[in-house]
Amino acid sequence: MRGPLAAMWVKAAFVWMGVAALCQGAATATTVGGLIDHVGKGPALVVLCDRADSDWEAVKALVAETQWTMLCCGRQSAGVDRLRHWAWEEDLLGRRIYVIDGGPTLWLASDMADAVWVADGLEGGPSEQEVLRVLHPGAVAVFQGRVLTKPPVAGTDQWTHPYHGPDNNVVSRDQVARLPGELRFQTYPVFAPMPDQTLVAGGRIFFFSGHIAFHRREEPLLNTLTVLNAYNGLHLWNRPLDPRYVVHNLVKVATEDEVVFAEGGTLWTLDAATGRQRRRLAAPAEAVAAGDTDWKWIARRGDMFWAALGPPDAHVTPHRQKRLMGHWPWNVANQQYRPIVENFGSARRLVAFQYPEMKLLWQVAEEEPFDARTLCLTEGRIFQLAPGRYAAARDAATGQQLWRQTPQTAPKLFGAIGTALKRQGWGLGWATYCCARAGAGVVCVAGPPFTRTVGLSLADGRLLWALDTPSPHVFFLGDVLYLVPRVASPKAVCRKIEPQTGRVLDEFPLGVIGSCTRLTATPSQFFYRPGGGEGRTVYGVFARRSLADYEGIVRPSCFDGVMPAHGRLYWMPLACDCWQVHGTFCMAPRKALRQSQQPAEPWREPSAARPAAPDDWPMFRADPAGTATVPVSLGRRAGVLWQRRLPGGDLTPPIMAAGGVFVGSADGSLWALDAATGRTRWLASTPAAVIGAAAYWNGRVVFGSCDGSLYGHDAATGKRLGQRQLAPNKRWVNIMNRFMSPWPVAAGVLVTGEGVAYVAAGSTAADGTVAAAVELATGTCRWRQAFTPDRDEPELSFGVQSNILLADGRLYINGGAPVGIVAVDAETGSNPEVVARLEAGMEMFLQPDGKPTCTGCEMFSRGRTRTTIFKRHVGRIYFRAGPLHLALIDGRVVASRNERALDGLVELMNRDPRTGGRMGGNTVPRSPMQLPLGEKIAWATDGADVRGLAVARDGVVLVRGNSLEAVSLDGQTLWEIPLPDPAVPWGIALGGGHCVLTLIDGRVLCVAHGLLVLWQLV
Repeated sequence: MRGPLAAMWVKAAFVWMGVAALCQGAATATTVGGLIDHVGKGPALVVLCDRADSDWEAVKALVAETQWTMLCCGRQSAGVDRLRHWAWEEDLLGRRIYVIDGGPTLWLASDMADAVWVADGLEGGPSEQEVLRVLHPGAVAVFQGRVLTKPPVAGTDQWTHPYHGPDNNVVSRDQVARLPGELRFQTYPVFAPMPDQTLVAGGRIFFFSGHIAFHRREEPLLNTLTVLNAYNGLHLWNRPLDPRYVVHNLVKVATEDEVVFAEGGTLWTLDAATGRQRRRLAAPAEAVAAGDTDWKWIARRGDMFWAALGPPDAHVTPHRQKRLMGHWPWNVANQQYRPIVENFGSARRLVAFQYPEMKLLWQVAEEEPFDARTLCLTEGRIFQLAPGRYAAARDAATGQQLWRQTPQTAPKLFGAIGTALKRQGWGLGWATYCCARAGAGVVCVAGPPFTRTVGLSLADGRLLWALDTPSPHVFFLGDVLYLVPRVASPKAVCRKIEPQTGRVLDEFPLGVIGSCTRLTATPSQFFYRPGGGEGRTVYGVFARRSLADYEGIVRPSCFDGVMPAHGRLYWMPLACDCWQVHGTFCMAPRKALRQSQQPAEPWREPSAARPAAPDDWPMFRADPAGTATVPVSLGRRAGVLWQRRLPGGDLTPPIMAAGGVFVGSADGSLWALDAATGRTRWLASTPAAVIGAAAYWNGRVVFGSCDGSLYGHDAATGKRLGQRQLAPNKRWVNIMNRFMSPWPVAAGVLVTGEGVAYVAAGSTAADGTVAAAVELATGTCRWRQAFTPDRDEPELSFGVQSNILLADGRLYINGGAPVGIVAVDAETGSNPEVVARLEAGMEMFLQPDGKPTCTGCEMFSRGRTRTTIFKRHVGRIYFRAGPLHLALIDGRVVASRNERALDGLVELMNRDPRTGGRMGGNTVPRSPMQLPLGEKIAWATDGADVRGLAVARDGVVLVRGNSLEAVSLDGQTLWEIPLPDPAVPWGIALGGGHCVLTLIDGRVLCVAHGLLVLWQLV
């Protein structure tokens, strides 16, 4: 079977013993095209290393024949230049093809590549050890004529069943996965409907998303199976699911090469690599005849496959809530779950098959139904429970009943278990949760239906103990049972219990309020979500008997929790805005941060040291403080001077200086265009996306790339003046389906009049940020500060989640979760201070009191996501236009001579429009169009569609949803230009006579205004 992950997990266990233990195959299919025989044609991450004299023609054929993403490594040469140009022309650069410098280091993080090809006889290329480092287990390399396969890593595990295994014990055997971690990918899906359920096996993530979409952003994934590469996050395939069935259930199993799941009366078996159907199975005829048509539970061990069958459960229907607030309410969840709460999991029959042939081995039927949520399989026995009626165990190999207890034979047992309540809720968990786990010869009954936690013997069904502490969070670790309370105060404790007696062996404080999010564990740590609105992961280390720390960048989803598998940890998406960075996350164990040792070469001088004019727009929002103000007049006429579409997509906001327009794009390019004509002056290329605005100073254009470097070019000629690597090392990861450094320079560049460039390279707090002040005349760092996890004094790590700002001697960086916005001393980079928390969005502003605030969508997902951080917050985003104060309030511009009048409107936006009190979780927020405009308001826009603005002497230019509008200080429209597509957020540069926009569709559009329009447009 072909596929990038097909060889990864084999039944024979290999132990990693270094390079000497590698499986070295014969040199078959050792050409670049021959990789298809090893990897297949589906989505895969492939690294190609060729000689300098190569023509790279094979890449073109591979693009046509496969769905690969290729990192092409080669020394600078004419062939590499042709490859880059071809990929650029085909709009593949930075998407499916990345061209990076060849050398001994491959730029990927460890265990990410599906295949590596190194040309025979390549000099100065990667070593065999380096090739093996970037390959994930099971992946293949063709290394100078030899075929190498990287074996599985010892001590890792998979998550093959909804609760890890058929014993329902949510403890992975993975001894490698742990926190703290470092990023491997943050990708799509970003938000997902509820409920959801995830399996991880065979190097793939199987993500089942359900029937409740609380917001529009989740609707595309309603009732969908999404499959991702578990090592690099590439999307493999997806499949629609039957909307009648709740996806959070007990009928899923993943293997090395298959995924098996049921929808009502149909059991599907799909090829894990491609999604193609392999089998479709109905219940055995005898079961169907008895009315046991639907699959309620499945499990697999080796070559045996078990199932529980019963009458149909209740159906559900897709729900589209279209909420405006970021989180979701339990009352709606309960309403959409109500049929399931009342009728779910009732089964009457157990069956066993020979796997994978699915030959029926045995089946047994019960007269009274049992609850499939209680089924556990361990130690060769299947435990089943019908609360109030019977409990039994059967031999898993034969189906023979081993023991049976009833209220008559074991009254204390059934008295302790009690009635199974039809309920769910915050702190309780979901009605579809399993409610029995097995280990150490004991079955522990606990979960949403039960008010107590009960232990009984797997050997004979005797009651062993009962505790009055209910909890969905119980798990066995070796011969010990751990119990975490469902909801409690920060004084709550985790109890360590002897499973056979219920005796408390030890307990330690949790230090956090609990939640219903599923707890998971490995042999060394457990992972948990504390209560509260900001969202984070806490983890405990068993050896320390306490919670160790927070991993605050992301919270575990309610249904899955943190998923340990393949030596990594996974966080799956949900519908909630309880955290500041969203998406599907994967982290590998953090390694010591090794700094790349590269000599700093001095930067060259430009051909002409032309300073920016006072009416230029030399950086994002015009100046380091982001005031978006420039001393120009707008005039009363305007017209489109030129427009052109640039390849590469996802353009940055433009800057304009010295007669040039400078725009970056996601393919790694920086364009220099003539402001008067739109013609290309020059084009520069970097290995990764350019998503932050450039800056201009004295004949130099400086910009950051997501490869982690700052680049300087001659503004007139395009000649590279210098490069400064800010990333600690070259370790690329997947961030929103683009491969880049975990320290991308994505927040843009700010430059002072003295020629000092301020930059921040980072993404999330998991890897931290490197901030620097670079003297552009020489390229030397005035200062460089690494706010990374290995920093000791102060202990502070944060990411970069918006543009940066410079004001009053301080540099402001939005670090995202869990830190917030950090201010550092602009002269030294020292004295970091957290000045605001829970400020999300890629657009940062300084409020009148100097405090920063953020809004907008997230940095790397751009317009595809928007977060509200649980409760709505509108900051004081003000601009000064002559005697007026302009407030940008949730997309609407309001003008007043009285700043306090604007403060009152902002305050209204942050209050419940019905009660006037604080915004609650279920509040429908006020529209800015509903604001009461009193006599102190000079004017306001007639819509809330402003995506950016530029303040001039005689008015303001508003970038609206479908037009560019110039408004005078008294609120009159001076001129208006229709736009063919919306502009990118703050995609405006206003200068003397020109106004340049970058649009979402990849166009750059220049409008001539004022006196310039009289002769340039005639």
